[in-house]
Amino acid sequence: LATQLEPNNLATSYSVCHSVSGTRPYMAPEVYACALGLIDGYDSKVDWWSLGVTFYEMMRGRTPYEFSPQATAEQVLLLISESFIPFPAHWPTDLLSFLRLLLYPAPERRIDSLATLKRHPYVSRIDFAAVLAKRAAPVFVPCKEGFNCDPMYELEERIIVSTPIHRRRQNKRRCEEETDALREISQVSGVCSVGSGKGCP
Repeated sequence: LATQLEPNNLATSYSVCHSVSGTRPYMAPEVYACALGLIDGYDSKVDWWSLGVTFYEMMRGRTPYEFSPQATAEQVLLLISESFIPFPAHWPTDLLSFLRLLLYPAPERRIDSLATLKRHPYVSRIDFAAVLAKRAAPVFVPCKEGFNCDPMYELEERIIVSTPIHRRRQNKRRCEEETDALREISQVSGVCSVGSGKGCP
């Protein structure tokens, strides 16, 4: 999560981005649409979508939309626009409303600022002044002596990848290849428009 929130990975509110970057399950639909040439760019609203995905995953232990690593951009967009997000029946209505407002496929209907988020009933109990001043006590404090990650995943990374520099080069090359592939796909086939929002009735 810390890597995803680095300044270089965040879209600023005053800029329009055009690159295809991010971890696919957390990427907003407009990022895929931009990669396919369906829209000219996207703004900071994509980060609020990613927050919604992260929040949902923290609550359920899975992402709201699950797809294989081989899924194309068209398939991901169709999944988001044509399917419903599964919500447990016992979740309170204010939580459902909060998540739906973060996960609207149509960015203009999505929560897009801290001021808007703070007005939602689900987070009304939070003392944001204390949070911003770093005076709020955390609900969970990771153990300093134990693992706070999946040790098998870390072990596989160390075994498969020889050096961090090699890993960075691999990641960059894979990102470039994926971007090229997405653009090639967009030239030979169409895709439905983003934002019908069946997942957010």
